[in-house]
Amino acid sequence: MRIYKLIGLLLGGLIATVYAQTGLHTLPLGGLTNPVTNAYGFSALGVNPSLLALPLPGKEFAGPASRWAGSGTETIEKSARLSLGFAEFAIAGYIQALNKRDFNDIVFNRLMNQNFQMTLQEKKEFAKQFQRTAISLDWRFTWLGISFRDKRSKWGVGATVRDEFSFYLYLDSFVTHLALLGLQFEYFDTFYITPQGDTIAWTTNPINFSEAMEDTRLYLSQTRRFSVGGSYQVYATKDIQAWAGLGVNYIMGFSYGEAYALPDGIIAHGATAYLTDSFTLAVDTANKRSFIELKPLATGVSFDIGGVIRYKQNLMVSFSILDLMGKLNWKQHVVRLEDALIDTLINYQGPGSTGNIGGGWSNIYRITTLQQKLPVTLQVGATYQVMKMLSVSGFLSIPIRKAVGFLPEFRAGVIFQPINLVTVETGFAVGGRYPFRIPLGLRFGLGPRANWQIGIATYDFLGVWRNRGPLYSLGLAFLRFQL
Repeated sequence: MRIYKLIGLLLGGLIATVYAQTGLHTLPLGGLTNPVTNAYGFSALGVNPSLLALPLPGKEFAGPASRWAGSGTETIEKSARLSLGFAEFAIAGYIQALNKRDFNDIVFNRLMNQNFQMTLQEKKEFAKQFQRTAISLDWRFTWLGISFRDKRSKWGVGATVRDEFSFYLYLDSFVTHLALLGLQFEYFDTFYITPQGDTIAWTTNPINFSEAMEDTRLYLSQTRRFSVGGSYQVYATKDIQAWAGLGVNYIMGFSYGEAYALPDGIIAHGATAYLTDSFTLAVDTANKRSFIELKPLATGVSFDIGGVIRYKQNLMVSFSILDLMGKLNWKQHVVRLEDALIDTLINYQGPGSTGNIGGGWSNIYRITTLQQKLPVTLQVGATYQVMKMLSVSGFLSIPIRKAVGFLPEFRAGVIFQPINLVTVETGFAVGGRYPFRIPLGLRFGLGPRANWQIGIATYDFLGVWRNRGPLYSLGLAFLRFQL
């Protein structure tokens, strides 16, 4: 028992220690949800395309001073011009209803016990605990990113290939009790056992899905983005410089789901490649190997626009609008759930059996196409360089076209460089999908001119020790080169 708990704590600490190479630099500059790497270079795509022309950490400098070109034109000309990265990964997950002690007990004690069964009283307690709470999971994997700017930082271009996954679930009382109690939910008041041993439960007072869901909300998305962008200096005087940028995203969709209740019905539709012939295990007999083939079910395009203004080399203000005009057209395996009565629950006996909701689930319809409008976000940020080794920043993200789980968020932070090749980032964040948090990150520049960068970070530094609801995160990016 103690060994499992120790392993759980170590894994939790590791996961919460690294959400790296994706963010507090994005915090002031028009933001990403991940907290700890450079927002300049190819990482600007999906954050703020106007950053593509800004100088990268260069030959003599690896910190904020070079990024803001605090030493003037000489620093810009000597700064790195090419940025190249492979396999940047970041993930974060949060279960509001559980604290870390409960989470570790369930995962490392109960679930590893093959005879584990919850008592009715435990199910009722869990139903109360999970109602009106949120579950979130977000990850992104950048396969390849590259950017290049001209010698005097007048323009810059970049491209990335990135996979993204987003899941958000908010549970209300009825859905929580139905999921955890099943046939034992007091909503069902009439029972019948078939000769095969199956149990069928009815209710004499059925309600519709829209009534049952109340405030329950679900959002699921998995996509692959091919992004290109460019930035150009549109204004320049002795004290003020301004850049504008445009990014274009070609998006392939693999899974999508959205469900929530309305006063006159429900919205419940989606598609996923994993339950269709678009997800197959292929076999290469010549090379004696097998591999997964995953085909997209949707395609679409979106646009990102952004701007950055720098005043007297020290103050930078930026804005960006992401996924403008973004739409995905789902053309295969699309289903819709009708707002039907929930009147029956069937519990099938036998290996691998599960409960099945009758009535409502029988009213699932296959539809030919579905147009998903992507969430559009406005992001505004500012950074002030107090001295060569210290910058302070603030960032605000506001959803314009709203979707389930996309909420306003504010962050503030500091970027501190005690020595030339080490950068420390910390601050706080409120809003969004996750609770109040204090991220902490370390970024290291390796080599004589910081040509290779790595980072390690935690999304919530205090959460590593606190027992509150588990917020775990991980991020790795060891193959980032700047020349």
